[in-house]
Amino acid sequence: MHLKHGQVEVTKVGKQSLLKGTIILAVAACYSKLIGFINGIVLSRLLGPEGIGLAMMAMPVTGLLIAVTGFGLEVAVANLVAENNATNNRTRLRHVLSVSFLITGTLSIFTSLLLLGVVHFAPGILFADERAIYTFTAIIPIIPIVAISSILKGYFHGKQYMSPGAFASILEQSVQLVVTYMLVQYLLPYGLGVAAAGAVISMIIGEAISLGVLMIAFNKQKEFKWRFLYIIGDLLRDGRQHTRDLIRVALPNTGSHLVNSFAGVLLPIIITHSFLTAGLTAETATETYGLLMGYVMPLVFVPTFITHSLSTNLLPSISDLYARRQFQEMYSNINQVINVTMMICIPWALFLYFFATDLTGLFYHSEEAGLLIQKMIFCFMLSYLQIPLQAVLIGIGKSSVVLYNNLIAALASLLMIYFVASQPSMGVNGVILGMNLGEVLGTVLHFASLYQAVRFPFSFARFYKLLLAITCMASCAIFLYMTLDSYISNGYVLLSSVLVISAVFYLLLLHRFRLFKQEQ
Repeated sequence: MHLKHGQVEVTKVGKQSLLKGTIILAVAACYSKLIGFINGIVLSRLLGPEGIGLAMMAMPVTGLLIAVTGFGLEVAVANLVAENNATNNRTRLRHVLSVSFLITGTLSIFTSLLLLGVVHFAPGILFADERAIYTFTAIIPIIPIVAISSILKGYFHGKQYMSPGAFASILEQSVQLVVTYMLVQYLLPYGLGVAAAGAVISMIIGEAISLGVLMIAFNKQKEFKWRFLYIIGDLLRDGRQHTRDLIRVALPNTGSHLVNSFAGVLLPIIITHSFLTAGLTAETATETYGLLMGYVMPLVFVPTFITHSLSTNLLPSISDLYARRQFQEMYSNINQVINVTMMICIPWALFLYFFATDLTGLFYHSEEAGLLIQKMIFCFMLSYLQIPLQAVLIGIGKSSVVLYNNLIAALASLLMIYFVASQPSMGVNGVILGMNLGEVLGTVLHFASLYQAVRFPFSFARFYKLLLAITCMASCAIFLYMTLDSYISNGYVLLSSVLVISAVFYLLLLHRFRLFKQEQ
């Protein structure tokens, strides 16, 4: 085989279908979510809500810095890899990767060094509890690790080859669980702040293992050489053009990520300071924040492993179909994703509403967290659609629309929290109102924007059938709980039995109502 100058012979990467790729990601994400959930239970038992609050406070700041260093390149690389793969342009693909690695590597190293310089001042300014300095310092090394991982994940997503990322995610969560249990127990005698930093360090170790797996899988594709002079040569030849291509795709998406990340940074600051204004002590404010973010949100976000898996696999598929003007297949994929999301997420939301206090009492020994879940789950039930809708909008080139929608939703949410949560009579209820407003507004704006852009046909008949199936399933779950409660004393066995039997009944209803197509 004769190759032109600058081309390299490659090993064929197996392209996976939308459904197959989604199943691979969903299985891995389900396992990761389960292990992450167990990890959260372990941490809650070891650290309590106050320690969880300390561990969670540094996360949004780091998320913002990762968004800056990642520069939205994961999505940009996925899009450009999908385009170049369709045209079989190997040289351009390699140049895109060179530019991406150089931009991400430079930004992540610079950001990490800058953060090390200001680390002793930030916690006192940003957080109500100065013990957050330990977690804030410990999390810095994760920035370059996640930045490089994002490029590799974008590459595999663009190839629609989901197995490496799935395996890396499984290994990451497994390692993190083991290290968390050992390290946090070892550090607890040194104080709650230091132990919370141990939880962060375990997360970094898991991310490093994940990066190693991705690099091994990437090297096997033989589409890139890890030599500095090789990368510089690519940049000198076509670096400017490829940089423009990356920025064209990445910049709007970066703006969207920055909006979400910046809102995430402001959220703990506004929440904790609002609690202080409402009359709570710094320790109680940290504990309440930990209760909300460490106990409530993990249960609320359980179905997101499906929405993230669908979105990750959907974006390059939609981008490819939109570029080829194959609108009917694109509409089919959009409807399929919306249907699957509702089939899974709405039943979980109802199960969580009816049995929230039982679940949080069993897992966290905190029925208060269950009461908070019941106040927010119906609004978040709508927000489960937000992630796949956002992926479709980005796939059809509407990244700027996503940016504006997220900005409006984030501002509305933060303003509501700022003005309401600081009232002594509202407190944490004001936070829930603000978060509910942001999620509902963001989803409605995304759906309206997508419908305006492509006017895809939505099957209301299937939606009504789905609602009927869900109503029957919820009635079955309540009846089972009331019946079995007299016979089963173990809470874990009781809830598991109700969940499994209701799920089987629900699947039978979906089949009876013909809500599953053969090809799905």
